[in-house]
Amino acid sequence: MPGSARTPSETAGWQPLKPVFPGGIRIRVAGGLFLLVTALLGVASLTSESNLLFLMFCLCVSGIAFSVYSTWRAARNLAIRRLVPDKVVVGQPFPVRYELRRGRRLGGDFALEVRERLKRGRLRVAAGFVPVISGRQTVAVEVPALALARGRLILDQIRVSTSFPFGLFNKVMHAAAARGMVAYPALGRLRQEVLPEAATHEMGSAQTSLFRRNPDELYGLREYRHGDNPQWIHWRRSARTGDLVIREMVSPRGRELLVVLDHRRDADRQQFLEDLVSCAATLACRAIDREMRVGLLGLSEEVAAVAPAAGKRQRDRLLLELATLSGQPGGSPADLIDRWPWSPSREASAILLTCFDDAASDALLGRLRRRVGSVRMLVAGGEQFKAAFEPPHPPPRWASGERNG
Repeated sequence: MPGSARTPSETAGWQPLKPVFPGGIRIRVAGGLFLLVTALLGVASLTSESNLLFLMFCLCVSGIAFSVYSTWRAARNLAIRRLVPDKVVVGQPFPVRYELRRGRRLGGDFALEVRERLKRGRLRVAAGFVPVISGRQTVAVEVPALALARGRLILDQIRVSTSFPFGLFNKVMHAAAARGMVAYPALGRLRQEVLPEAATHEMGSAQTSLFRRNPDELYGLREYRHGDNPQWIHWRRSARTGDLVIREMVSPRGRELLVVLDHRRDADRQQFLEDLVSCAATLACRAIDREMRVGLLGLSEEVAAVAPAAGKRQRDRLLLELATLSGQPGGSPADLIDRWPWSPSREASAILLTCFDDAASDALLGRLRRRVGSVRMLVAGGEQFKAAFEPPHPPPRWASGERNG
């Protein structure tokens, strides 16, 4: 799938873990209660002069001393590094891998919890747990993570904590290991044909195809994917290989698609903006999968323009541009056309995606029609938009309740 998580790449080396709190440890709630009980036992043993109470008091004090010493000695000479994908997709879980390395030969560290310290609610990362690391050992733990919003995301600080042995005190170590990644917009599903009639590229679909015209020639064969039209299955090749193979048909005309985004900023239409971006990403990926040349035109703080091209690199360029796109700060959306950095082909087809059904959008549509061969406008929230595009599903529920240290 376009923009899916790739093989993780290493970050810049190992980072030493350093104490967060002065002295390295803090009292937990259980530890505070245990100290209170110990103090009461001490008072009771002195006032009652009971040997049994005094013995219990001494045992509690010994347990506290041992717990403080063990927690203070824990997680020393540890280094950590994080491995994450460079590109992820909103709403799709991806792996975050931590590697812990111990620098001392003797002893070991127990019950280590690894968390991310996140500043904003755009990313969720589950906590990892390392039962034991001994000697000069390197231990790896992998946890799921989820991007909740598109754009550039930052993993800033890793925290490692332990409450060994009795859970009375907590030692928290941290490592400054900033790491950036890009969250691509989630892809939805095209329910029916959305390109103008001028687009004549046919690939076959179980429902109304993205490009429905009578094909002129055979383009090639590929593996069957969910949603393809069963009528285009090449049964002889499928029987020979054991896997379903589908014919790709293509007409030589209508091979260029321009996606134009009118994304004026409006607090009441923020969700519509996200639906527009998802729709644009879905259109671009589907068209590129069919060997079309795809371009993008939008406006945020500056013109966001990607000249029409084909191939996987173009898909990544389009998704990156859509991932970092913000709301248009103001001005007339028709200014997009005046700032067009290339000359579109008259045979190109364009799709105008907008949140507004107003005079400004109509003006932009009219100016587009003077520049390209065929244009169609889809308004987010409108009936045509709902009939043509199904937005992606919201993120899994575990993300909404996950806490980060």
